[in-house]
Amino acid sequence: GMGVWRERNEHEQHEAANAQVYDRAWWWPELLKPKRYKAVDGGRGGAKSWTFAQALLHLGSQRPLFIVCAREIQNSLADSVKKLIEDEIRRMNLESYYRSTREEIQGVNGTRFVFKGLRSNPDAVKSLEGCDICWVEEAQSISQESLDMLIPTVRKEEYNDDGELVWQSEVWFSWNEKAVMCPVGERFPKDNPYDNTYRLRVNYYDNPFLPSVLFEEAQACRVLFPARYRSIWLGETGHTEFQILRPEWWPLYVDYTDVERRCTYKFITADTAFETGQENDYSVFQFLGIENRQRLYMLDEVYGKWEF
Repeated sequence: GMGVWRERNEHEQHEAANAQVYDRAWWWPELLKPKRYKAVDGGRGGAKSWTFAQALLHLGSQRPLFIVCAREIQNSLADSVKKLIEDEIRRMNLESYYRSTREEIQGVNGTRFVFKGLRSNPDAVKSLEGCDICWVEEAQSISQESLDMLIPTVRKEEYNDDGELVWQSEVWFSWNEKAVMCPVGERFPKDNPYDNTYRLRVNYYDNPFLPSVLFEEAQACRVLFPARYRSIWLGETGHTEFQILRPEWWPLYVDYTDVERRCTYKFITADTAFETGQENDYSVFQFLGIENRQRLYMLDEVYGKWEF
């Protein structure tokens, strides 16, 4: 259970007010400032989920909020961040503000946390239409289809008497970038061009409370598996030691005409996908050239989703 459902007495309020600021990342205050989108990615150990949970619990204690915690697929509540939020409630001494029911987490002031899967879920759409904040956890798994549905659906706004926008609903994304750029990573690039977006990459070295065992694991990975380290621990795309052709083998050339002239052998490769669905791979055609059996050039490439 989540403790007794009651108001704090005077002594407890004093204790809470004088408690140390614990386990909070340096970027925690940024999540409290109004922005339509908050997008935070990075590698393992960056405390992204903990920090999001802390900020949402804090905001939910200040005013009644309807918060949807979403992911692409949620077969049961065990897949969700519900337990993580419950643990954070205990760590923040907020048991008298929040209680956990079987399906959701509720605040004494009317704040509600609900947990939804997005894929093919009409119930999620209904929740999103009324929500104040939607937190998409493990957003690297969100399909383009779900992203296209989500963003316009979370659209609650408040205006003053003069017709000026004074408040709008927010969408928060936290994710570990995959080896290949995901839809949410494309929508919110690292060099953020949008005024209405807070964009950040955090890694294990940004987490002042990182357990030493995780730090040691990261350093061992850095020495032994550099590509894996950049992918898992730094949250960079395009790095995996299982690739046969590694990115660092491909420098950029400038003069296409000169390169094509030097190629002694040219050929086209085709890697076709059988389906054109959202979750299917692209079909890729490459025009390649070889110079004197020593150097391979990519001369042209086209990719897309087609029926064959």
